Amino acid sequence: MYERELFGIQVPGSDEPWFASVMGSTGEFLAVSLYEGVEAAHQFLRIQEDPVESDPMDIMLIPHLMVSFEQPHYMETEDIDRLKALGYSVRNKSRLPVFKEIVPGCIHILPEADKLAQLEPLLKQVLNVADRVGKQEFAWVEHVPAGMNGLVRVPDGRTKSGWRDDYKDFELKPPPAVTPLSKKKLKLFNQLPTNNMVLQVGMVLVPSPIGDKHPPYFPFLLLLVEKESGYVLTPEMMTPHPGVKEMFARSGEKLIEYLTKQKIHPARIEYRSGRLEPILKATFKHTSVTLSKVQWMPAFDDAAESMINHMIGGG
Repeated sequence: MYERELFGIQVPGSDEPWFASVMGSTGEFLAVSLYEGVEAAHQFLRIQEDPVESDPMDIMLIPHLMVSFEQPHYMETEDIDRLKALGYSVRNKSRLPVFKEIVPGCIHILPEADKLAQLEPLLKQVLNVADRVGKQEFAWVEHVPAGMNGLVRVPDGRTKSGWRDDYKDFELKPPPAVTPLSKKKLKLFNQLPTNNMVLQVGMVLVPSPIGDKHPPYFPFLLLLVEKESGYVLTPEMMTPHPGVKEMFARSGEKLIEYLTKQKIHPARIEYRSGRLEPILKATFKHTSVTLSKVQWMPAFDDAAESMINHMIGGG
């Protein structure tokens, strides 16, 4: 199986299905990711469909469980101790399972008891589908005009296994409306004289966790870079608490406040992130700033790499 081959599993008692992605078809990395709900599956498919638009760290912004199968000598002692506490035999095993929960924007944590309890039926259905790959055709979950559609394993007491294949449509909920800027802040920005400056903007995850909240989180930089010179105008630090969506929602207002304070009214702002797109459109809707979605932002990428290296002591 390949990572892109996504399918749903409707665990009894769950409001929404989980969606499974199996990694390691080349033998390089053996793992199963289980994405929690339709929105999480949608975000995963967006990354797979448009890797240019996506940052490699975007997967860290999607809530999911991961079970990886790792060689014992590469594992942390605490992970092996957890398996022993669960009654799992670790002797003479070439690979052992490691359980992780990915909370958006935060470090991996051990899943809570309710999530661990769901792993058994989830993994059984992953094995069921994986065992049949190559023997029959499946319509994996994909985006369609109305949302998503594809294979889902559903409980069915009439069958010998208690489960069966089904194919379902999944409707995507519209994103929440972006809170508009206050008239006062908009007026102050629009009063600034427009210059010919072209800026590039993006959100960058800093791979150095901070432990002042639970779970420990990765800080983010709201980075604004002058395209021609590569000069960094502002590295605004942001945190994913109380949530990643709330963090992104605050970014538009942060940008306007900074630009107004520095008396900068750019002619154009370029961006690449699909997550930032609705925020920027709402923020600059009633201004003369032109927004341009682009695939390549070399000035921004160079500045981001330099900032990250400086912050984590790599340069």
